[in-house]
Amino acid sequence: MKRLMNNQAGFVLPLVLVSLALLASGVSFYLAQETGQLRANVLNRDYELCILTAKNAVAVAQASLGEELNYTGTQNKVIDENGGTYTIKITELSETLRYLEIESCYKTFTKQFIGELEIIPDHSGINKPEIRLVKWIMVVLT
Repeated sequence: MKRLMNNQAGFVLPLVLVSLALLASGVSFYLAQETGQLRANVLNRDYELCILTAKNAVAVAQASLGEELNYTGTQNKVIDENGGTYTIKITELSETLRYLEIESCYKTFTKQFIGELEIIPDHSGINKPEIRLVKWIMVVLT
């Protein structure tokens, strides 16, 4: 009987080691999933900031056209307040219509946007021109 008891006493150590191995593998799997989700969230944030940079550029283009009807855009990349960069190119289609091209960049993302601006010019010279309508879309790059 004593011999049987001695054999069972060595069973606890392998059981603890197997339990620790299972627990460690479960924790490592959980950490790997969380790291992947964190990377996906960072990429989504950067994508959204790239679009926000383009929206800011549209606002800059509207304000600049409100100040001067002959505004043609930026010559170089302009740094936005959120850390991205953008360029604006405006082409005059008619006295009241402008074609807008914007390229925005934020870290690894680059997006192009095109649009039209419809302007109500003030011929009296008293007020500034008013932008009536802005239509813009994101261009899918291939």
